[in-house]
Amino acid sequence: MKYIIFLILSILSYLNILLAEECQRGEPVATLSSNFPIKIRTTFSNQKQIFTESFTFNNQQFIIIENKGCENYWIEYTFKFPINNKIDYYLEIQKSLSIIEKHNESSINIAKILSILKKSNEKNIINKDISLSKNEFGEYFTLTKNKDKKEIVYSISAVIGL
Repeated sequence: MKYIIFLILSILSYLNILLAEECQRGEPVATLSSNFPIKIRTTFSNQKQIFTESFTFNNQQFIIIENKGCENYWIEYTFKFPINNKIDYYLEIQKSLSIIEKHNESSINIAKILSILKKSNEKNIINKDISLSKNEFGEYFTLTKNKDKKEIVYSISAVIGL
């Protein structure tokens, strides 16, 4: 049910941009503090209202953080890895999130997401909406996974309804 709400909110957010209506949440900004220990590449798309931060960990993991959404507060964390059977991708995401969490300036409760990931088996939470609070408008995240011949991509979409 939350996934359907998430999808509807995403479509409404996109339509809102297309119709050039006033965004409820204001312009998206950086989610990481300026003292983040890794060089960050940032971009802002005024047309799409997306602020993007990207960087590389350990020369093998590329991370993209997109701060977006008009009808909701939506941040997507994307983790890209080269295919390597020796990497525990799920554990690497947790390590990366713990570093991101220390420098987090967003309203997303990364500590709670991290706690849930550590307590859960990947197979039990993949593609499911996981509640983060009892916020009346909804606060949750979804972990997804995609794989091709060269890379594996995990995404955590975290949403707070407005």
